[in-house]
Amino acid sequence: MMGLGFVGLGLSCGLERHDRPLGCARGPQRYSVAMAVRDQGARLSGKGLNKEILTLSGQGRADDIVKLLERERAEGRRVNERHFLALLKAYVGKGDLRSALGEFRRGGFRFGVELNVFMYNYLLSALGKKQRYNQLDKLRGEMSERGVAFDRVTFNTLMHAELKRGDFHASLGLFSEMVNVGIQPDLFSFNTAINVAAKMDDDELAVKFFEDMRAVGFQPDAHSYGSLVNAMCRVGKIELALSVLEEMRGSAAKQSVVVWNSVLDALVEKGSMEKARDLFENILKEKFADLSTFNTYIKGFAKTGDVDSALKVLKRMPSCNLRYDKVTYATLMKTYLQGGDYDGVEMMFNRMIKGGMDPDEHCYGTLFDSYAKSRNYKAALELYDYMQGNGVSVNEHMYVSLIDVCALEETVDAIPFLRREMTKNKVKRTVRSYAALITAYGSSGRVSTAAKLFEEMQQRGIEPNVYAYNALLSAYAKQGEAKKVEQVLAVMHREGLDYDWATYQAYFTAVCKSNNKRKISRCLAEMREKGLEVGAMTLNVLIDSHVKRQDMEAAMGVFADMDRQNISPDRATYTTLMDGYLKLGDHEKVLSLFNEARRRGLQPDVVMFNVVMGSLAEGGDVDELLKQMSQMNDEDVSPSTTTYNSFVRANIEAGRLNEAELAVKRMKMSGKQPNVVSYNLLIRAAANAGDARMAFAKFGEMQGMLIRPNYESYAALISAYGKEGNLRSSVHAFNEMVERHIRLSSEVFASLIVAYGRDGDLSGAELVYEGAQRRGFDQDANLLSARMSAHIDCGEGEVAWNLYREALKLKIPLSELVFVQLARLGYLTSEENGMDVLGHMEEANVRPGVQTFSAIVADAGRMGDAERVSKVLEDAFRALRNPPVSLYTVAVEALVRCGMIQSAMSVFADAQKRKLCLAASACNQLIVRCTGESVVNVYYYMMRENLPVSIEGAVAAACTSMKMSNFDTALEILEARERSSQYCGRELLEIGVDASIRLGRIQRAQEHLKTMLERQMEPSARTYSVVLDAHIKERDFAGLWRILSKVLRKTTPQELSYHTLVKEYIQDGLLGEARATIMEMVSRGVKPERTPIDNLIESYSTSLSLAKDANVQALSEGPTPNAL
Repeated sequence: MMGLGFVGLGLSCGLERHDRPLGCARGPQRYSVAMAVRDQGARLSGKGLNKEILTLSGQGRADDIVKLLERERAEGRRVNERHFLALLKAYVGKGDLRSALGEFRRGGFRFGVELNVFMYNYLLSALGKKQRYNQLDKLRGEMSERGVAFDRVTFNTLMHAELKRGDFHASLGLFSEMVNVGIQPDLFSFNTAINVAAKMDDDELAVKFFEDMRAVGFQPDAHSYGSLVNAMCRVGKIELALSVLEEMRGSAAKQSVVVWNSVLDALVEKGSMEKARDLFENILKEKFADLSTFNTYIKGFAKTGDVDSALKVLKRMPSCNLRYDKVTYATLMKTYLQGGDYDGVEMMFNRMIKGGMDPDEHCYGTLFDSYAKSRNYKAALELYDYMQGNGVSVNEHMYVSLIDVCALEETVDAIPFLRREMTKNKVKRTVRSYAALITAYGSSGRVSTAAKLFEEMQQRGIEPNVYAYNALLSAYAKQGEAKKVEQVLAVMHREGLDYDWATYQAYFTAVCKSNNKRKISRCLAEMREKGLEVGAMTLNVLIDSHVKRQDMEAAMGVFADMDRQNISPDRATYTTLMDGYLKLGDHEKVLSLFNEARRRGLQPDVVMFNVVMGSLAEGGDVDELLKQMSQMNDEDVSPSTTTYNSFVRANIEAGRLNEAELAVKRMKMSGKQPNVVSYNLLIRAAANAGDARMAFAKFGEMQGMLIRPNYESYAALISAYGKEGNLRSSVHAFNEMVERHIRLSSEVFASLIVAYGRDGDLSGAELVYEGAQRRGFDQDANLLSARMSAHIDCGEGEVAWNLYREALKLKIPLSELVFVQLARLGYLTSEENGMDVLGHMEEANVRPGVQTFSAIVADAGRMGDAERVSKVLEDAFRALRNPPVSLYTVAVEALVRCGMIQSAMSVFADAQKRKLCLAASACNQLIVRCTGESVVNVYYYMMRENLPVSIEGAVAAACTSMKMSNFDTALEILEARERSSQYCGRELLEIGVDASIRLGRIQRAQEHLKTMLERQMEPSARTYSVVLDAHIKERDFAGLWRILSKVLRKTTPQELSYHTLVKEYIQDGLLGEARATIMEMVSRGVKPERTPIDNLIESYSTSLSLAKDANVQALSEGPTPNAL
């Protein structure tokens, strides 16, 4: 590209050299006689006419020149060839080549001008610059037909045009023809020839032209050196290019930064950054560095993602009076991208916009790539929407990035939308976009769709390349379809396509999945014979195949072989092994391998972190997950959707379904898109909890986000409906599965049978069973368990027992679910049957799991069999490595029912230690049966876990707090329920009154008392007494009377302290209040004692009238002599 620029400059200069003598080439007539003055004005002289025509030509005013030339012709004067050439230049100057050619072809007739080589040369040059090669060829043919001989400028012009057209042999052919006809090539000719040789990557021919040029006496100029350097760089002879550069530096040729930059670019492309640095320093020393110099140099750092070095170089730009341009920003974006700093890519993009520059498609493409690699599906779509809204075109590369991020984030359902958008925006699909689509669908397991896309590509006339074939091979290989892989390989062989490493890798994946040891060995041998690398990536496939078969011994054997063959395991090796041990539940081995990878210097990526977090999630350890997330942030590892799914799973395992929902919301807020796994976890958890409403809500939410439900989604939903007995919804979901061609399984049919059973429709359950048999699901443990469940729900336990015995006779493989139904029956929990459920499972070689232990413990608890509950729980906690929260919940409920409160508290404490969240039902049963501090501990545990506390549990906790003199706690229990608008009974409100009084909060006590009265709850006499005594103690007689007025209107409280009240009023001098109290006592039928009346009369002795009034009130009782 740089060579083309030199030639263009030389060509332009060459034409200007020949412009001057054109007018004299054929002895043009010079006008020496002044023109006569006509009616319209004075006529121009010959010299004045020349000046006028040249001025009009420079302004592109061809029509005015035509008028002048027509007037000259009309007046019988011959039109000057120079004037006609000026007319052609005027047409070309305003971009009207068509008119120029038309005028040229009729010029000889219209103006009597003889067409010469100079005119042809000018038009040939103009056509070459505009790349009108067909017209150029036609004009060249006309030139030959008219017998106009080519001169040096003609050859140079044609050579340069052929160079730009890309026909290098034609260009060199013209050079040879020029020499053969005896025309000596000039400097421009040689420079063009050197440039052509460079484009042909023929450095030897370029050197030959360079030496010939010197031999005929031409001194190389900057263009000569630039073309030669370009030739050396293109073939990788950078040392020779540097020597030519040094020669140019010592010559008289003008130094060109473009030549220096071309060598710098070659060094950068080769990765010789040390030599590039030396050359860069020399360019700076020579003080002619330009923007291209800096941009070219930092391009080398972009390849390695060395952001710090790139920024350090760019800090020197101001010393050269240079500022970032669009290319600088684009290069920096690629540097950040390669370095894995995806936030940095976005930062540079935003800075470029703030700097007033419009990003080009390369910048947008880099930003899309960053979102794809960071799996930021939401940001990628937002960028796409922004571009569409602002009229920025989206090219195929950007759509491919969007497709890639959809594949990585398992949101393949969004791809049809992208395909429609490509069609709507008229983006042409090439083999590249088809390969991306095939890869995306293949990675998601939709092999049939991938195969259809491959066929569509062929039908559209797009020839598949090796990348497209490899994408299809990979899709088949991931599904283990070895025969299909071999068929595609045969087609590639017929088409003459060579197998590359990716081809063999796909075939190796297929044979590993089929565990064909002979083909595995043969494939590895062929790869080594062809010189293809058999490294960690290849052997990881073999390890993965062993892991999927849960043959960890074989997987570790391959791992050991890698060390013996000096093949260093990579992150994927460790991640695969960790995942294998995770599936076996060996969490210690997972962490051990993770730490070993770190010791080997392998930096964990998001996938490796996800395996560790998956291990922690199975134990429900949310705190440890948060620590891992913090570590990921410290190491600049961006969390993925799978990372957040670990939090969802952990909260579900810990029994915190609400927190699991919040984890999905936090995922959305962080810019990550929940996938089908996220929602399947929530739907399955809701189904296990018996919350069909939540399961359906999450199913609808998933569809609203354009996430297509899969088999697991429907299976979990139908299970939720089945457990609830919602037959209609179960059938509707089942029909949807059939309509959407989602595979059916015995589990789905079993859930449907359970739904019929819960609905009491045994005949419907049997019809579903028959339908399952027709689909080949006969003799299935899932179906047997479901049928037993249906009969038990319909009160036909004996039939369920007979189904089990029949299965034993027919030797049907049994699963844990069958024995769960037996535990529900309770038939095998008594000694009369000779064997318990666990004994039957041992005989059937079925390992008991959580469901079995839970069912047996629950059944024993219902029967009050404390000994059996203890024994089974002991077996369960010994057999299960990490018992789930569901077993803890069942254990607590069973132990409480059996009156084993201390044992229940021990199980509760263990659950607390493991940070599990027990079900509210178990906690509420425990809180009302335990004593002392245990009650408060259970209460605060429930509050921390946001579990609903029953009113009985709240009263128990408040009463215990009062007994322990924890009045603040008791009051907080009441007020917490009031804040959450929960029911507060009379007993709890009275405790609140008592606690408030004891804490000296009389106003608060009055509010609780008022609440009771408003809710028509009659306070006890003790509660009134407590409040009144508190007012008396505080000498708050006004408040006391307000309480009494309410009390006296509602009841006859003989037990209240009236006499104490009268005494306190008299002592404080409130005689009116004391008198009113006694009168109220009389009116209420309460008999006053003598002492308070005597005290009151004594106090009124100073006022006879008042004393008489007081005495009148006591006449019925008869005052004492002392008082009278």
